[in-house]
Amino acid sequence: MSLAALGLDPEALRRMAFACGFCVRRSGKIKVSELLVQLCLESTQGTVSYNDMAARIEGCTGVGVSRQAYWERFDETCVLLFQQVLACVIDAKCRARKECSDLITTGTYQRLLLQDSTIIPLPASLFAAFSGVKKATSTVCNARIQCVYDLKAGTFVKFTIDPYSQNDVLATLEIDLLPGDLVLRDRGYFTIAAVRKHLEARAHCICRYKHDTALFDPCTGKPLQLLALLRRNPALDSAVLVGTKEKLKLRLLAVPVDEETANLRRMRAKKELHGHAPSRELLDLI
Repeated sequence: MSLAALGLDPEALRRMAFACGFCVRRSGKIKVSELLVQLCLESTQGTVSYNDMAARIEGCTGVGVSRQAYWERFDETCVLLFQQVLACVIDAKCRARKECSDLITTGTYQRLLLQDSTIIPLPASLFAAFSGVKKATSTVCNARIQCVYDLKAGTFVKFTIDPYSQNDVLATLEIDLLPGDLVLRDRGYFTIAAVRKHLEARAHCICRYKHDTALFDPCTGKPLQLLALLRRNPALDSAVLVGTKEKLKLRLLAVPVDEETANLRRMRAKKELHGHAPSRELLDLI
């Protein structure tokens, strides 16, 4: 794997590392580019240890550095460097896609904020700090990486490593909004309180529909059956009231997807339910 394959310029990476105070290249020292590549490779194999890093880099570069030296380097400055590298990779990937590039360069929004999270496995010894899933016969420790990325600026607005129990619903209200923002989120972040926060901040949001969310006709106040509406008209663009107690007026958009995308979503839905069969309505809506 090369830096070019990651969409990174080696000289830009060197300047970034120098600005962060990460390293100054001297004879016999490991290049930050080598550390980045090997760390990515190690991460694909599971949990990374300092012993593994020392052995792999020595095998590839011939330069031997102790595991203690790696431990000393992996501080907050190192994390900041890798966050900036990840931001550069995301920015290059987004601008390479025309639809994203057009939105970034011509959109009228002040910021285009993408919020998402991912879960990474950790050694079971860290369960007390990060939680996870604990059963009678096994313990699985996980951490949740939560981030808010500004597509326009090409930088992270927020980047945290949280306990597994800090789910997306809990994180949805922690974002700092400014007037004119557009926030893009998955359905796991959808709550009435989060939408209300956007309205109060004069910000905008686009969130995927969460199954079983109560919808009402804004004119009559009567409940709407989304599946019945889509069977009559596969594409929708209309105003609806959302929520059973505090009904907020929102815009509902629906467009059909190709069968391949639909099948992938159905597979994901079955996996997320951990062995429970999804309802026929949910599969049809997907």
